[in-house]
Amino acid sequence: MLSNFKIRKINFENLVIFLSIFIFTLLIIQNITSKNINDFYDPARDSVSYLSLAESLKNYNQFVRTEFIDTGVETIRTPIYPLFLSIFLNNLKTVIIIQNVFHIISSLILLSIIKKFVNFKFALIIFIIFLFNPVLISLNQLLITESFSIFLISLSVYFLLQNKNKYIFFFIVGFLPLLRPAFVVLSLGILLFINLYEEKLSFKKFLIICFLLLIPTVGWTVRNYNFTNLYLFSSLSGMNLLEETASGVMAIDEDLS
Repeated sequence: MLSNFKIRKINFENLVIFLSIFIFTLLIIQNITSKNINDFYDPARDSVSYLSLAESLKNYNQFVRTEFIDTGVETIRTPIYPLFLSIFLNNLKTVIIIQNVFHIISSLILLSIIKKFVNFKFALIIFIIFLFNPVLISLNQLLITESFSIFLISLSVYFLLQNKNKYIFFFIVGFLPLLRPAFVVLSLGILLFINLYEEKLSFKKFLIICFLLLIPTVGWTVRNYNFTNLYLFSSLSGMNLLEETASGVMAIDEDLS
């Protein structure tokens, strides 16, 4: 009797998860098919710059916006998202579909993490709230990096909690700045935290962690130095964004007032 009750409970929980994902998928498919591709462009025009870089990568094998081929240097954006877009330039709605799949996976990862610490019913409620969060859903419908970022962060945390896979966490976090430059602060912050509070860490393991966290950032900084003779990872700083200016931009017109 007890085993049958547990089986029915598990089946009910799985049914709730399945129905939630099924309803989410139906709503998203209807939304995607009813829109033109321009409806997925970010109003702040970030999508335009990403797509320009994607076209340049695909057509010219260069990482500089098409309007500045042979005349400008791209030091604002980092390469992962434009490279991702370049694969699907002929059908950008595929990107939106993939981003929504990322969101579903992120929701399932969140569920798997939370249920280790709280009652499963409560974890299931959090899963549903996250899955149908209107802010996150709206981000998934835009050609910007947020959805991809949330997915990679969720994935990295999942691996961090798996004791045998912590190096995968550092590997993913190390590449996050190549998706969104602001994540370079996260990489440095994690490295500082480990250095100050991880007492049992051997010097060899610390070097491996440094390598995983910093090599992508260092590599992109070297790339920028080769083009600009300046040591910079991204020329658009947080202060530039706060003041809505682009004084750090090199040979790129962002059309910001």
